[in-house]
Amino acid sequence: MMKDGFFRMKTVFICSPYRGNVAENEKKAIAYSKQATKAGYVPVAPHLLLTQFLNDRNPEERIQGLTMGQEILKRCDEIWVYGPNISQGMKYEIETAKELGKTFRLFHENGQPINPHTMEIDDRVEPLFALQCSGHKVRYAGEKNPKVTNTKDSVWSKFPSMFLE
Repeated sequence: MMKDGFFRMKTVFICSPYRGNVAENEKKAIAYSKQATKAGYVPVAPHLLLTQFLNDRNPEERIQGLTMGQEILKRCDEIWVYGPNISQGMKYEIETAKELGKTFRLFHENGQPINPHTMEIDDRVEPLFALQCSGHKVRYAGEKNPKVTNTKDSVWSKFPSMFLE
């Protein structure tokens, strides 16, 4: 994309788990960032950056990190969500992205794109992942020129919000 005579690469917010098996989740976030880079995007993975100087196990620093991540998300063009599990931090990022009207791309944990048109019948997609990621603009990452799909009429979007708690 050209802007002011300069080529501008789109930035994507990498949304994936951090807590739990931190070492494994960091490796995955690095792989997801490489995937975005190879696709021609600038990846931003706040959970890799901010944990270099903030302690995620310290409640105050965790909140500070999530708040800083929210500011970073505001400046990104899209959010790429890697499932199948949605952590509490990811849930917060997804809700923020919805409020900001960000475009989503959904991926399996192995980096394969999830087609928003078929995620309701895709056995690899957990129902809570599909539910959390419904109701907004989704692009199918497996297409060269993906179309925006509004998933608000998805079967999963009709589930009561109590399933997200």
